[in-house]
Amino acid sequence: MVTEGTTVHIEGPITGIGKGELINLSVGSKGNLVQLVQERLKFDGIYKGKVNGIYDSETERAVKTFQRNNNIAETGVISKREYLLLGILE
Repeated sequence: MVTEGTTVHIEGPITGIGKGELINLSVGSKGNLVQLVQERLKFDGIYKGKVNGIYDSETERAVKTFQRNNNIAETGVISKREYLLLGILE
């Protein structure tokens, strides 16, 4: 526990497990990274489905909308570019 207002730096993989590798995500992908993407898209008002860590057709549609809104190719695949634009990576 730290005093409120203290700057804290957290090191390690974004999902809390593994080596911190970010993989491309597409329909059929499952796990913490999919859940993070769904949460960000939901926060942006693009994704209306369940945040369940399953990359289904509804998630793909939301990703394509996100890509269209950001003037990038509508592949429906999450790659490093999308992680950056979603603020998951800096």
